[in-house]
Amino acid sequence: DNSGRVIAVNYFDVTGAVYIKVSFTYDGTKLVKLERQRRLGSDFVLNKTMSFSYYSDGNLKEIIDHRPAVPGRQDESTTSDKFDQYDNKINVDGFALIHNDFFDHLVLLPGVQFQKNNPGKEILTSDGTSFEVNYTYTYNGKSLPLLKQGEGIITSGPSAGQTFQANSNYSYYE
Repeated sequence: DNSGRVIAVNYFDVTGAVYIKVSFTYDGTKLVKLERQRRLGSDFVLNKTMSFSYYSDGNLKEIIDHRPAVPGRQDESTTSDKFDQYDNKINVDGFALIHNDFFDHLVLLPGVQFQKNNPGKEILTSDGTSFEVNYTYTYNGKSLPLLKQGEGIITSGPSAGQTFQANSNYSYYE
């Protein structure tokens, strides 16, 4: 757009035909909406909408991920992913939040920052299984995370009450 922000990404197949269209909507520097359409036959059908809200400090508060019903392809579903209890250290992996499908292509949006800092709590609420995770971090001397450890509990669904561990390791080239 006129401000230098990415407003659309098209995916092309081997024949050169567009098969996925992704559009982005901003409020200032903050991404507030992502919409994905997939080609079905000769038409494009909306199959994913993500809406983003932020705290006043710029950190991501919530992602609402809505999947409208696409007959024969997907049932309608909505998830809410809330983040809270941010620390004051540098977040290095917030860009991954828009890549929540297994076959998502990597899309980098210059200037977009979802999480300046690292969330201490994540609460995912869905039509099926929901969970809460409390995170702790280990940092290097530059305030960059080396290890993210999570203690989670499934709060709804067939496995409600079960706990789980989540771990991420980070390494950096110097």
